[in-house]
Amino acid sequence: MPPSLARTLCLAPCLWGLSTLHAAVPTPTKSGLPPAPSPVVATVDGEPITLQRLQVMTWRLSQRQPKGPPVSQQEALEQLINLQLQARQAQLQGVDTMPTVAELLAITQMEVLARGLSDVKRQLQAPPSEAQVKAYYEKTPELFSRRKIYVLQELQLEQSPWSPAELKRQVAKAETMKALSTALEQAGATVKLNNVTQPAENLPMEALPDIAAAPEGKPQWRALSNGGGLIYVVLASRAQARSYEEAAPLIRLFLSNKEWMEQTERSVAEMRNKARIERKPLPPNAEPNGSFTFGP
Repeated sequence: MPPSLARTLCLAPCLWGLSTLHAAVPTPTKSGLPPAPSPVVATVDGEPITLQRLQVMTWRLSQRQPKGPPVSQQEALEQLINLQLQARQAQLQGVDTMPTVAELLAITQMEVLARGLSDVKRQLQAPPSEAQVKAYYEKTPELFSRRKIYVLQELQLEQSPWSPAELKRQVAKAETMKALSTALEQAGATVKLNNVTQPAENLPMEALPDIAAAPEGKPQWRALSNGGGLIYVVLASRAQARSYEEAAPLIRLFLSNKEWMEQTERSVAEMRNKARIERKPLPPNAEPNGSFTFGP
């Protein structure tokens, strides 16, 4: 079955999607001086909980429920106390030495360190220039000066009665989606039509110029990277332009995120090129069976 147009649109990289991709972890800055000790806000069986740990816990809990109410430090402290009690009990019972738990701890440590490294580099990143922001605004009018809200309809087939080439030819020939779906049903296909409403920024960037130029009501074929295609039609659209003043903050954030991701990819590639990586043959039956045992 061809992939859903709605899923394809929502999963495509888009301006506003990238703008929320990065949420910075609180990262200490280097001052050349040893950090001042963080005040102790509670103790559990004599073990201290510092203000710095409480602040990180509050931030982490807030990240887990970004659409929920703010997490108070008092709530975070109670959860931190519970967590410390459970962690201490786990250590007393030797849970931290169990093979799977030990590996998860090691992986978690690497993930946190990698995220911290990324955030330190992000703080040093220069913001995009005004010229870069203006250039992006001007080169993508479909997102801004000629931005529209689109009502799209997709046609899904369980199995096409025609070859891919014939299906594509029939799409090009059809004047309406109704005519195309009728022809497919007469050929024995089961047809399903789905409607979606999307603003321009939620559409695949590479397809947006074609969608913007498509005549309303005329079926269109969109080739996909997997060799298949999507059949869709623009049922209606309405203009909803964004001025440069409205768009500039979003573009600036988008370009900053884009540069950060590209910089991260380059940095990792450079580290891999310099590292001596030796891969060994995996032992037979090395693939996990879908579950792990948290036991000795």
